[in-house]
This record gives sequence, structure tokens and C-alpha cells, in this order.
Amino acid sequence: MRELVYDLRVWGDIQRTRMYPVTTATAPGKVAFVNVIGAANPWGQTFQEKHLLWPVSANEMQRNPSLKQNKGY
Repeated sequence: MRELVYDLRVWGDIQRTRMYPVTTATAPGKVAFVNVIGAANPWGQTFQEKHLLWPVSANEMQRNPSLKQNKGY
């Protein structure tokens, strides 16, 4: 089974490797990987460190006071 770039199944790999697949008009059909932090998606949005982690829920924080909230939340 192959995975298509931008088919929304690649997000787990992006989070794990911190690398983002990009294509360019000068090299059609070729994919390069860049550091996800600071990279822009096709819609011009820039990825930030906080986008790689989910926030810890308030309920979990109340149940376990030793937990720390992820950066950016």
C-alpha cells in the first residue's frame, strides 16, 4: 500500500519525524522533506511547535496536578 502526499494520512508521520513533504513547480513529481517548524502548507499557513502536540485537557490536569500543559496552550 502506498501513501499519497497530502492525503491527510501523513500527519502522524509529520508529527513523529518533524519533517514536512513539499513539492515545487520546478521539479514536478518530486517530493522533498523540510523541517515542519516554520514550513508553510499549500494554503500559506505556517506550522508552529504547538501544532505538533494536543493540549492536555483541563479534566486531566485537575485529576493529576503533576501534569504540565504542552507549550502553546
